[in-house]
Amino acid sequence: MKTQATNNRIRAIKNIGFVFISLSLILSACKKNDKALSIDDEEAAEVMIASVDPSTGGVILNMETSNSIAVENASSLECGVVKDSTITKSGVSLNKSFNSTISWSRLLTCQNSVPQSFSFTFTGNSVFTSPRLTAQDTETGNLNVAGLQPSTTQTTITGDFNREGNKESAVLKQRSFSSILTGTCNVIIDKKTQKIKSGQINLNLQFESSSGTMLTKTGTLVFNGDNTATLTLSSGTEYKITW
Repeated sequence: MKTQATNNRIRAIKNIGFVFISLSLILSACKKNDKALSIDDEEAAEVMIASVDPSTGGVILNMETSNSIAVENASSLECGVVKDSTITKSGVSLNKSFNSTISWSRLLTCQNSVPQSFSFTFTGNSVFTSPRLTAQDTETGNLNVAGLQPSTTQTTITGDFNREGNKESAVLKQRSFSSILTGTCNVIIDKKTQKIKSGQINLNLQFESSSGTMLTKTGTLVFNGDNTATLTLSSGTEYKITW
């Protein structure tokens, strides 16, 4: 006859075995989820392109906005005085749409009362949709527009930006995920046409898996000067965008 102590030991062993099996299943599920979130180039490219494309409220729109404010208002604004404003924009083009509300803080720097550069800080929210991606993002950034002297024919925009939020992809695995995109820019804009002539944006995109693992894709966007740009991922895969 088994004693009470023996029965207790048997139950304890069974419980330990159950816990071990449960932990194994959980760990296995986590590994499967991480594997499922491996990022394809096409998915990464869609997020990068939507985050810069002006037709989805991307950072190119912010660069064009800051350049327009700087070039058109430099001669009439007071030097060394910070100005704040909020700009709401929306647009629909080629099955793409966006709505954004951005708060801007700007400062005009002068030399001997002659405008030299305009610095901008911005923060806000945007929602955009396209046939391949839908997103709700928060965005922040710093842009500097130099070359405002009357004798110059072009401006140079340098700076950095951050966009992060939730995405719903319609390509490949058609899944939802969160991402963080950071970038630095250095572009040349024609003063007369206010179009980007050349330059590039360096992009770093991070996806977070269910277990907290960060997966990263990088790319470089080079402007071609005709409202087109070429995105090259670190893998060498290229994508062309037009706006």
